[in-house]
Amino acid sequence: EASRSIAHVDLEITGMTCASCVHHVEQALGKVSGVVSTSVNLVTEQARVEVGDHVLAANLTAAVRNAGYEARVIEQGRSAFEIAAERRLRRRSAMRSRSCSTPAS
Repeated sequence: EASRSIAHVDLEITGMTCASCVHHVEQALGKVSGVVSTSVNLVTEQARVEVGDHVLAANLTAAVRNAGYEARVIEQGRSAFEIAAERRLRRRSAMRSRSCSTPAS
């Protein structure tokens, strides 16, 4: 068998709250054709997916969404600090927009 090229795709996963969530995300990613292995980290909210040739990142993010979570590709070269800071800003913004849209009783 000819040697295959293996690459990796890093994903930011949101919506996971427990080990069961991690398992669901790993299962969903593992079902995508061409995925070699997955490693999902609950604490960092990230996944590293080892893939063979011709695997589209869009297929990976769609699989995660279909499992009930959100995913986006982490651009290479971004530090964990940058990703965490961006995540905090998004959460604050979401909390503000929820509090502004909740009618007063």
